[in-house]
Amino acid sequence: MTAFDKPGITKGVIKSLVGVLFIMGLWFCQIASAMTESEPIFELTYFIFGQSDFVIKVYVDGKVHYQGNKVKIRDVWRQRVAVLGDRYAQLTREQVEELRLAFLSLPFKELLKYEKIMRALPTADIVKYKDNYVNMRINNRIFFLAIATRLNKLINIDQWICFPKGDPEHDFCLIHDLPDDFEY
Repeated sequence: MTAFDKPGITKGVIKSLVGVLFIMGLWFCQIASAMTESEPIFELTYFIFGQSDFVIKVYVDGKVHYQGNKVKIRDVWRQRVAVLGDRYAQLTREQVEELRLAFLSLPFKELLKYEKIMRALPTADIVKYKDNYVNMRINNRIFFLAIATRLNKLINIDQWICFPKGDPEHDFCLIHDLPDDFEY
């Protein structure tokens, strides 16, 4: 007779295994929940011919994630942003709220005025905004620049997007700041 033939020992081993499996399940759930990233409150994406030059995501907790990419134009890969790959920054809660209020105070009635112009361009300037009960996606250069200008003042996104002045190969920047007195 082995130790497993006794009913008390068998129940004890089974209970121990169930306990270990339960703890491992909780541990895996904790890891999985830590790996899931919350959705951004803002996402700014600059597209040309359906490819993104860069994406900037701003999260509720203030984390900012930039990703710069090369794009293929006429069968040639081109770098149109200063920094390729990922970069991160951090905003305060007050700065996130300032950015959110700046966006919500934009003149949404004026969007129709720009609609025909935006469709004719090979680029797209996408602003995605997602909050508790609001989910918007807007392709509008002026609105895009309004948010990018505010973000640039807070964390200097030009350092990622714009090439240094006097760069021999790149004499442009994909974005520019709107003047403070800009009228929509």
